[in-house]
Amino acid sequence: MKKFKNPRKLLPLILAVILIAQCIVMTASASKTINDIPKEYWPMHDEYMEALDSGNHRGVINAVQKIYDFFVGTANPETLADTWLKEGDRELNMITFATLNAGKAAEALRDVEEMTKWYKLYLIFIDRQKMLWSEEARLSEDTFMIPSIKTKLAVYNLEPVFFTELPPDNSTNPYTNAKHEPRNGILYGSTNPYAIGSEKGNPLIASNSKTPSGVMIYVEFKQENIRDFDWKIKELSKRTDIIELSWNLSESYISLKNAANETKLIEDTADYLADLGTPVLLRLAAEMNVWDPPANPGDFKKFFITVADIMHAKAPNVAMLFSPNEGSAMGVTIMDYYPGDEYVDWVGISHYYQYHFMGQEEAPEIQRAKYKTAEYASPILKLENIVELFGGKKPIAISEYGVANYSNGLGIETVEWAKYRLTQLQYYAPMFYPEIKAMFYFDVDRAHGGEKNNYALHNTPAMNELYNKLMREIGVYLPKGQSVSEFIYAKIDAGGRTVKANNVIINAYAEVLNFPDLTVTYTIDGKQYAKSAQIPYRAVLDLSDLKDGKYNITVEIKTTADGKTHSLKNITADKKGGSVTLTTGGTSANSSGGNNNSAGGNTNTDNTANNTGTPKIGDPIGDVVYSDIRAYIDGSEIATSSINNNTFIVVEDLKNYGFDVVWDAKEKALKVERNKTKAFKPMTVIHDNSKPVGTFKQKYLLTDIKTYLSGVEVESYSVGGNTMINFELLKKYGTTGWNNATRSLTLALD
Repeated sequence: MKKFKNPRKLLPLILAVILIAQCIVMTASASKTINDIPKEYWPMHDEYMEALDSGNHRGVINAVQKIYDFFVGTANPETLADTWLKEGDRELNMITFATLNAGKAAEALRDVEEMTKWYKLYLIFIDRQKMLWSEEARLSEDTFMIPSIKTKLAVYNLEPVFFTELPPDNSTNPYTNAKHEPRNGILYGSTNPYAIGSEKGNPLIASNSKTPSGVMIYVEFKQENIRDFDWKIKELSKRTDIIELSWNLSESYISLKNAANETKLIEDTADYLADLGTPVLLRLAAEMNVWDPPANPGDFKKFFITVADIMHAKAPNVAMLFSPNEGSAMGVTIMDYYPGDEYVDWVGISHYYQYHFMGQEEAPEIQRAKYKTAEYASPILKLENIVELFGGKKPIAISEYGVANYSNGLGIETVEWAKYRLTQLQYYAPMFYPEIKAMFYFDVDRAHGGEKNNYALHNTPAMNELYNKLMREIGVYLPKGQSVSEFIYAKIDAGGRTVKANNVIINAYAEVLNFPDLTVTYTIDGKQYAKSAQIPYRAVLDLSDLKDGKYNITVEIKTTADGKTHSLKNITADKKGGSVTLTTGGTSANSSGGNNNSAGGNTNTDNTANNTGTPKIGDPIGDVVYSDIRAYIDGSEIATSSINNNTFIVVEDLKNYGFDVVWDAKEKALKVERNKTKAFKPMTVIHDNSKPVGTFKQKYLLTDIKTYLSGVEVESYSVGGNTMINFELLKKYGTTGWNNATRSLTLALD
């Protein structure tokens, strides 16, 4: 485990640079065009400033709405922002920071819908606004403010997700056939679980009825010889199935630069591990992306490749583990250090949860959100990046992790918070990310080693007992000698999951920001079938007595203390004989074989639109959901969303893929034409996989904006201020195809 030093040192300076850059830009822009601002704007400006000064959050939102309507109106904000950027106009400046303040005001009011609206607009405008800044200011914005806003949007909009449990099935769980990768289930272990020699170990873990399948040990490269630990390694190899060997390297430029030349040492270590015979995950020079000073990517890759070549040739029992920190230091990314698929067998991360970020009692919110600490420490969000980067390509290991239960510097205990987050992590990581195949807990007391937080289990009885209970009771964690998990988690989605009628198991992911104590109830026709106030809110329903037909299982999520309902969702249960097929995202099902509406007949399944009355322009008429389908135009990826099981794209994005997209204000129409001479400028951030497939993303709205493809009007919807069309409509410009293996759509332009 290494300390994340860079952010704390740089953040005050970074924030100052951002603010100074913003002020300079605002002043310069205003001084050039101050006399050109329409006089009608100034009363709105005064109202806005007065509300800001007085802390009137609702007043800020109302005033910003007037300013936005005045400058933007019904225009597409992205198109308008592009125009403002080209012109260097002052409106971009004014709107950018007005939308940010409106988002902050809505957040203070806990008005999630309003906050989402304004923060999303802010991200559109700041993406252009930062282009007027210096490179340093842009880097700061991209490193801190923008990720913080994105985290807030994600945390505040987390939707319930449901999972069932199925017998292990080799056809459904992700599997890359990597060395030592279990077909399903998770190898698990920790540091020092057993008393060996003078080491005390962790008696509770050692005596658990479910024996860990793995263990983690540390050896310093060159400073220590692995053969000196033979007494320990040989004993551990008898007690576990796999050893994660962290071959650490001093965080110095010189040692890394010369490390690849130590071939004799590397070969001798390979010979020792080969003779050992035990499966080994070799975690080499971990957390290189947060070293201080930063590790040189070229030197790291050279070292990793050298070791990988030797290990693969001499030690067939060794799998190479590329293991960065989950967050990178400023100016570098995880992929800067990736050596390449042929040299990497597994990918892992160091993964830690803190309430008090870097030992600060009241860390600024920008830090808490950026680094996902305290109220923002969602395991679903913290793990998504590494799985998105490597899931399906390499097995994922949480190669070192811990949940802080005590702040050493502050002397503040956070055990209850830690218990909540540890429980979330151990349950929900396997549910959302079956690509994770190994987890190793950092059970080391660092209270006197300069560590800001205590993550250890063995010196905190409540955490120790909880960890053991979770490992013992969660059937996807593999004990020693067991290669197949008790079951696998399967997400309940529109595709359906079929289970036995007398054993319908539902686990719910439910989280409401700052309200961890929730109660989840499961009812059919007003009859309560199950109720749980403990993560993962597991329900076991016996539906064998119901007649064949479709039923709505209504899932209600309430705050335990006050009984306030935070979410009401439906799962459709289609019973046929002794089986039940569970689905979400469809239309409302009828209960009792189709005679009566379930749950009183007033609850729509998930977020489907209310069909009463004729929808008006701007009314929500359906759901946009997250998808794993990717789309490519002449080999360049374009962002997608899923609507009614079809893949949609943003019309305005086509301007970067060989099309002209023109807005006709008079006709309120977007007109698209193929331009064979136009250069491609593909998007840099493409695959929106921030939530599991099928999860509700946002509503799509009825729009009066028309879309024409080469003069032919096509169906379009309004989504988040953008206009979207079905990707398949582009087949008029070339040949479309579908690759089932990669789950991708393609368009080869004529």
